[in-house]
Amino acid sequence: MRETFKDVEVGNRKFRLKKFDPLTGSYIVYTVLTKVLPMGLSKQVEGLGDSVEKNLPAMTKEEFIEIQKDCLRACSEIRPEGDVVLPIQVMMADGRWGVEDIDAPLAIILTIQVLGYNLQSFFEGNALEMFQKSIYQLNLPSA
Repeated sequence: MRETFKDVEVGNRKFRLKKFDPLTGSYIVYTVLTKVLPMGLSKQVEGLGDSVEKNLPAMTKEEFIEIQKDCLRACSEIRPEGDVVLPIQVMMADGRWGVEDIDAPLAIILTIQVLGYNLQSFFEGNALEMFQKSIYQLNLPSA
């Protein structure tokens, strides 16, 4: 059965990370491959090397915030409420904070945790290799 969430501790707080839906996940993988990996991270992904880093656009502030919001929407804090332990969504679907005491360091840590959790399966095994092969197998017409 496919794992759909993972609980993590950050400091003395507990959070639940959820998987992205397929469309959000696809967009974020695309962005990571084209804009985040060029920031020197492509050297850490086998088979990509330095060639990925040439002539690619930088991520804009708006793109970064959009991805960070997607990540924070996929994250809930696990807090006791009376006799029940409930996950409270860190960021609501409409962009409002569900958890009020999130500061910038915690927001970036949670963003990284959610990205790592969601993207690890793409970079494990042969998923990246299958993705590359499917792109290379496209028979694009000559211009």
